[in-house]
Formats: sequence, structure tokens, C-alpha cells
Amino acid sequence: MLVYSVGIKGAPGFDLETDPLSGNARTTRNFTTVDMKVLNQFGEASGGRAWEISEAVFGKKMDEVLDTIAAELRGQYSIGYYPSHPVKDGKWHRVRIRMKNPDYSARARKEYLDK
Repeated sequence: MLVYSVGIKGAPGFDLETDPLSGNARTTRNFTTVDMKVLNQFGEASGGRAWEISEAVFGKKMDEVLDTIAAELRGQYSIGYYPSHPVKDGKWHRVRIRMKNPDYSARARKEYLDK
């Protein structure tokens, strides 16, 4: 399963807190931050990708990101793999895909579970 993520940086958000003196609920405004390291890890592990978009240019950039995702999904291929010595050990095993032509690149899962 591919994971495509979009982190929206700088969007306004609100936290509901309790005032320690009065015990009353209060709302504080903050601005979101994005941990792109985590989003990139999800993308790399699944063969997908991640993007970070500033809230200020959200509309224009989001259209570009969605167009990119749509183009990638239309142009993807499936490759089957059968290990030469199947073990069924329940462990994760690395997979590496190499391209003969250096002008091309492939994004794919980095490992599979042998069960």
C-alpha cells in the first residue's frame, strides 16, 4: 500500500486548556508545525511520497501535489518477486530495485514480511 502525505505548515489551530487558577476552560491559538521526517519515513517505507505545503499557498500547491499523485498512480507498474529460497520465517527482508538506465528511478517498498 502506497502512502502519500501532505503536511500543512502554519495552519491555525486551537488547543483547549484548563486555567490552573480558576479551573475554567480556555482556548489558545497556535500555528501548526509539521514533522516532515515522520511523513517522509511513511512515504519511503511504502513507496509513496510526502510534501510540505505552507498554509499561505495551500490552494495553488495542493492542486500541484494532487496532480503529481494522480500522474504517479496512472503510471505505476507492479513487479512480482519470488525468493529463490523461500523460508517463511515471519521476518522482514530487504528488497532493492536497480534500474539498467540511470535516467529512470523507481520508488518501492524497502522490505517485505515473509509469512
